[in-house]
Order: sequence, then structure tokens, then C-alpha cells
Amino acid sequence: MRVFIIPSWYVTEDKPGNGIFFKEQAMALKAAGVEVVVIYPDLRFKLGALQRGLFKVDGEGIDTYIYRGRSLTPFIEPGRWPQRMKMLEKLYQAAVSAHGRPDVVQLHSCRMGVEAVWLCKKHSLPLIYTEHYSGILIKKISKLLEYAFKKTLAGCTTSLAVSNALLLKMKPLRPDTEILPNLVNTECFKILMKKPISSEFIFAAMGNLIPVKNYDHLLTAFAKAAIKIPNARLIIAGEGIEREKLFTLSKELKINERVKFCGYVSREMAPRFFSSIDSLVCSSKIETFGMTLIEAMACGKPVISTRCGGPEGIVEKINGLLINVGDISDLVNAMIYMYENIDKYDDKLISENCSKRFGSKTVTARLIKIYENAARFLAETKRP
Repeated sequence: MRVFIIPSWYVTEDKPGNGIFFKEQAMALKAAGVEVVVIYPDLRFKLGALQRGLFKVDGEGIDTYIYRGRSLTPFIEPGRWPQRMKMLEKLYQAAVSAHGRPDVVQLHSCRMGVEAVWLCKKHSLPLIYTEHYSGILIKKISKLLEYAFKKTLAGCTTSLAVSNALLLKMKPLRPDTEILPNLVNTECFKILMKKPISSEFIFAAMGNLIPVKNYDHLLTAFAKAAIKIPNARLIIAGEGIEREKLFTLSKELKINERVKFCGYVSREMAPRFFSSIDSLVCSSKIETFGMTLIEAMACGKPVISTRCGGPEGIVEKINGLLINVGDISDLVNAMIYMYENIDKYDDKLISENCSKRFGSKTVTARLIKIYENAARFLAETKRP
């Protein structure tokens, strides 16, 4: 089985965390015996000193072809579609020349959907489309995103959603859409060690410091919960535009000595990060899935999350608590409950349950069957 993957955003030399979950799925597929090739049109407004044109990189064993160019139509999305189509065709030809024709094409997010549908129609290829993008879940999406979303659903062979929240958006247009969650690498994310003995109870959050994460609510709730949990600390991992605002807020709430903004945590260090905490908190307004939740759970940690889309399909009684979005009192009570009842959560049970539902082997086995069915369906429809 040979699969060409088209990511709508991806890991590059200047953006090492961009689309990292697409890359990790590709690596899991390769480990399962699938030949995987990534083809990525990297169209930008500014290129600076970055490498340009079509080039190949070794993405940790994944053959990755990137075509980087400057957008000729800044801020006009339809103008970028034909540019990316040309780039995608050149990437496709380079990959076919080196590896042969793919059995299926995997698209991650409809943001590259217009181009992917065009490519697959041109070359008579089955297109597996998986949606991840949080923009689909907002109440009023842009007309251009809506067009790409509908065009992708209509043109793909198989449509997949990573969560029930996305499924509800996709099913009215594609009733055959299925849920296939993101995966966690349980070889890396696992119970590494018991949390170091400490008098502190550590809550943590991980993600970009941006408004949708609702970290101002998390800080406010922590300030109130900390009154009843005098040994509590909060660690927030990530970088973003709200860093200074959040740091100032922690001072205003007089919790700055108990809150640590530790910056970006690399993928290599993430398992140790989760192993050093007591509970992970997700305070987001919208999440299409909840990768940090399953990573923390794989490490045996209970979680607290808002009902913001994806987490409703992840968090259960055995692994944590769900609360309402924007309800600070609900979050305060959840943090206090977690502190008082932490011994009721079984780390091994949490980790095993996570592996069973979201582990690499579980998810890739299902995905490979989906690929095989799509390739078989296309072959049968071509028969005279």
C-alpha cells in the first residue's frame, strides 16, 4: 500500500510544531508497513531566507517533498488555489517518478481541499479526507472556507472526522462520514515514572497562548481554587500572542509566584512534562480533538476539560472531568475536586484505556482498512 499525504499545514524548518500530528500519523503508518510520501505546497506571503522551489527532505524516515513559493495574490484565497494546484502537480510528478503511483491520497483538512480534489480527479485517485480544522466549528464560517469544505466533501472518496463535533458538521453533506480519532504514540507517551515526591499539587496546560485557549479563565479559576489548595501550582506550556497579557493577569491576581509560563515544550520532552504533573487542564473555547488530553492520559494523568467539541469524545469518568465552556465556577470546583480525589484515579487504567482507544496500532489498523476499501472501490468502478 502506497499513500501520498497532502497536509494543509505541515512541519517545516521554521515551524517545527506545525502539523506535527499529521507527521506522527505518517510515521505510525510507515511503522505498520505502509509506504508513505508527503507532498506539501508551502505557499507564503514572505519567504525571507527560506529555501525555495521544489525540494525533498527526510522527515524522520518519511520521504517529504515540499514546494515553497511566494503567493502572487496575497489575501485573495481563490487566487492561491491555481498556484497551489500547479505546485501540487509538480510535487505529485516528482513523487511518482521516485516512488510510483499511489494507491490512495490522504488529505488533512479541507483548507487544501480544492487543490487535492482537483489533483485526484485529474489522476483518477481515491481521496481520503480527514477534517481537523477548528474553523469548521465556529458558528459562522467564512464563505471561502465553506466553499472549500463543501467542495472537499463532494469530491472525496471517503470522509473522516476526528471528533463527533466535526462529524455533526459533515454528516448533513456526507452521511457516510465516519469518526477516526487522532492517535497517540504510546511508545513515547506512557507512564515513565511516578511524579517526583513533592508537597506541591501541579495543574498544567499545554497549547498556544491564544484567545481560543481561554487561559485568562484558567488563571482566574486557579486563583480562586488556590485559596482552598494552598500547595497548588499551575504550569502553562506554550508560546503565543497572549503571553504578556497572561503574565500581567497572573500578577494582578497575585498568583504569579505560583504560576509558571515555561514556554514551548518539544515533542521529545513532552512525555516527561506530563509525567511531572498531577492533572492536565484544557480550558478552550473550541477544540476539534484534544491531543494534549490523550497524551497526558497515555502518561497516566487524569484531566479536566471544557465541553468544547473534541474532548467530549475523549474524557470519561475513569480519566477525568468535563465542565462547561466559560464557566469559571465550574472550573474552580473541578480543580478542587481533582485535588481532593486524585487518589481515586488509577494511572495504569487511564493509560491502558487511552492506548486501547487512541493508540497508534488501533488507529492505523482502522485507517489502513479504510485505504484498502477506497482503493478497492475505485478499482471496481473502473471495471468495464
